[in-house]
Amino acid sequence: MQGIHFKNDTDETSDDLSAVLLANMAVEKEVLNCLRKQLEDLRRQLSGKDQLLKEAEAAKNKISTIQSQVNELKQLAAEKDSLTKSSQLQACSLMMQRYLCLLLYSLSLFLDLLYPMMKFLRIATVVLTSLCYS
Repeated sequence: MQGIHFKNDTDETSDDLSAVLLANMAVEKEVLNCLRKQLEDLRRQLSGKDQLLKEAEAAKNKISTIQSQVNELKQLAAEKDSLTKSSQLQACSLMMQRYLCLLLYSLSLFLDLLYPMMKFLRIATVVLTSLCYS
């Protein structure tokens, strides 16, 4: 019986254990591959979301810049309106001053014409009065 090798229970158990271990390793390898794929998908999704976040931040910065420019334009428009109103008031005031100067000048001319007439009327009154009493 020396040349004949019989399988005993321990050899069978060892073979069964090896088969189970190999099967477990295959399953674990398959699970590990599946987890790697999921991890790669998650990394791609995260990378995409990071890109979207960067784009959103850039858009936010652009909106902030545009809002600042709009506020600056509003301020400039308000200053322009204020200057326009001030210029209109100054122009109106200048027109009124010119009108008053013209009016005073006209009055002065009228009085210059009226004064000799008044002198003439005084003289005429004196002459007529003296004629009436004589």
